Amino acid sequence: MFLGGLFRPFDVYKSHNPLSSIDWSDLIGQLRAAKGVGRVVVWRYEDFTQVFPKIAAGLVGPTLVPHNSWVKRTITTGLSADAVAQFLAHSADEDAAQLGYTARGALPVGGDHPAFYGYIDTEHAAGDKAYSARLAEIAAMDGVTILRRDPS
Repeated sequence: MFLGGLFRPFDVYKSHNPLSSIDWSDLIGQLRAAKGVGRVVVWRYEDFTQVFPKIAAGLVGPTLVPHNSWVKRTITTGLSADAVAQFLAHSADEDAAQLGYTARGALPVGGDHPAFYGYIDTEHAAGDKAYSARLAEIAAMDGVTILRRDPS
């Protein structure tokens, strides 16, 4: 929302998009039901770095994976709390197209700039519960494979 230049308090965003309302199982079900789709492979966003070798093997084959390298780091770090505060301090009348990106570049997550997280513990817990339930629904779908990180 902020990177899109929308000046809106995060509580407004949350009221329209509660974590528990995100329904990945519906989306995966629609993709699986699409004509010509033989199977669907999914993974949890937070497991991407750990399952990337499996994703690559599925795309290019296991024999080519050793010839490719990948960066073992977080690709999307989000915004720091300071960057969000800087963004929201600007007037909604300003051209906001680049404000979010400028704030992210000036105040990146890390060091003195903790990540922005607008949810309280109870909201996060409700979202986790719904996410787990949806993941179980996806796992039960015919023709859907979930790539999981290896146990460590």
